Amino acid sequence: MRADISQYLYHWVKADSEESAIEIPCKIIESRQLLGGDGFVKGKHKCICFTESPMNQFHREKYRYKKFGVRFEKNYIFSRGGRPVIYQPKCDYELLPNSLKWRHVTFDPPKI
Repeated sequence: MRADISQYLYHWVKADSEESAIEIPCKIIESRQLLGGDGFVKGKHKCICFTESPMNQFHREKYRYKKFGVRFEKNYIFSRGGRPVIYQPKCDYELLPNSLKWRHVTFDPPKI
């Protein structure tokens, strides 16, 4: 097994402080629901962001994500329709078949 990939998927919390960050996973657990967003997703599709990076790898650097979140086994998310996104430039969105457009996330790095 690779050290940079986990058997779990993590949904980390974004917050301004550690104090406010702890409230978010509590609300997730209480409501038993994760809410999707459409930040970089084209169309009216909502998605929930997960990472497969293990906790000890993900939090080695200073990120905007706090050390609070929820963890699921990959098989659990996959069995419920969760799939990796497809990172690509906005102009490639129309090249996807309609059945995959919900997975598009804009990734348009600056030209060097």
